[in-house]
Amino acid sequence: NGDMGGVDRSIAAMRAYTEQRAPVLKPGAPREFETRLRDLDRARRRADLAAAAMAALEAYRTLLLSLDASALTIPVQVDELGYAGLKAELLTDGRTRHWADLVQVAADANQDWKVIRANVHNDALRHVMQVALASLSQAARTRNAPMAYCAAHFTGAAAELLRQQFLLWKQ
Repeated sequence: NGDMGGVDRSIAAMRAYTEQRAPVLKPGAPREFETRLRDLDRARRRADLAAAAMAALEAYRTLLLSLDASALTIPVQVDELGYAGLKAELLTDGRTRHWADLVQVAADANQDWKVIRANVHNDALRHVMQVALASLSQAARTRNAPMAYCAAHFTGAAAELLRQQFLLWKQ
């Protein structure tokens, strides 16, 4: 299938990347990552783009959470907020909405934000993230699909702004 053409190469590259870094990953991470890659491969064989996107996102998160957080320039919670925005997009894009999952994504994102918000000294940026997460939470609670999709994009964009700010602050 033309839409899934690069997935095989991506899976091979992700396997190679993980094998090279297996010694520095947390125990069990390579095995969990391989499970995610099998999910991605199954979705590819079915030509299920939505499932492939979700499997790839979960594989990314598996690697993210297997890294040594103390060695990172950007707090892992920033990447978790970006993950939340992407996952929320996937959960709200299409005919089937996964509201219970979206409520959980919003709750987890709010927890990640609580961990790092005191380290965000830019008032405007702090406000942007708070509004994004409040919008995502409200949309999930009220099952408002258009608002949820917009809030998902907003959350991802706010996370990218946070990433850029942390990079600047670390210089």
